[in-house]
Parts: sequence; structure tokens; C-alpha cells
Amino acid sequence: MPPAETELCRLQYWLQHRIVGDAAPGWDALADHGPVLRGSTAFPTRERLAVYARSYTLRLIECLCEEFPVLRLLVGDQVFELFAGAYIGAQPPRSFSLYGLGAGFADFLAATRPAAAGPASLEAIPASLARLERAMAEAQRAAGTETLPGADLPIATLLQLSSDLRLRLPGSTRLLQAEF
Repeated sequence: MPPAETELCRLQYWLQHRIVGDAAPGWDALADHGPVLRGSTAFPTRERLAVYARSYTLRLIECLCEEFPVLRLLVGDQVFELFAGAYIGAQPPRSFSLYGLGAGFADFLAATRPAAAGPASLEAIPASLARLERAMAEAQRAAGTETLPGADLPIATLLQLSSDLRLRLPGSTRLLQAEF
């Protein structure tokens, strides 16, 4: 790889990790003295990069808002954004796909909720609702029965065709147990 490409790769890698909040120690020197990233007295390099980092986090919160609309409606925008921001800070995404972003949100809410006053306390509602909304998202992406042979036939007809018919749940089925 030519030296210019190596330098570009190093800069891109550094910038990605700086924006997502896990820059390696000692890389601040690149932001302060690098030939590509220049700040000014009015708007230093660190502040310029912080704009991108904040925008990245806000976009992730926006994605969680789309996946959990009922929870957001229940708790309100401000509380939901606090939940989502804390979740992203504790468990930043590690995948190239945003689909996995909300996978641990319900568990995070359950683990960080206030101590319950009883077995069916109100504090259990956000995590239970997030679990339901995530299950709905997973079920929508999973393969259903639509591509199986005979999927368009009534069950009575299928039973008449074969005496050893085996029924099974499709991949889109989710079984939940809610605390509330």
C-alpha cells in the first residue's frame, strides 16, 4: 500500500474511533497537529470533532426512537432520550448494521431500573414494553410461512393430504413473558 493510502487509512480509522467515542490514547496529537484536521481560535479541532460525535449519538437515538415508538410515547421524548443516550453510552453499537442497535435495550432498561416496590411494579413497564417492541421488529424480519410449500392451502386441506403432517412454529414467532 502506498504511504499516502496508509496515512489516509490511519486518519480514517482514528476519525471513526474519535467520533464513536473510543479513540485510543495519544491520538489527540493527530487532531491538534495533523495536516488534515485544523481548528481555529474560535472553533478548535476538538470542538469540531465533538460536533460529529454528538451528531452520531443523536442519530443513534433517532434510530432507537423509530424502533421503540410506543415506549417513547409512554415515557415522553425527554425520558426516552435519556434512556437511549445512557444505553448507547453503556453499549455502543459494534455492528455495521443499525438493526442490532436495539437488541439489548430491554435488558439495559431492566438492569438499570429503580428497585421494584413489588412483583408487578410500574418500574417494569419500560423494559417489558421495549421487549415487546423488539420482538415485533425481529418477527417482521424473520422468515414466515409464506415461502413454504402449501402455505396458501387451508389447514383442513393439508390435514387431508397427509396423515403424518408435522406442525412447527415459523421463525417469526416470538414468545414473551412480561413482568407487568
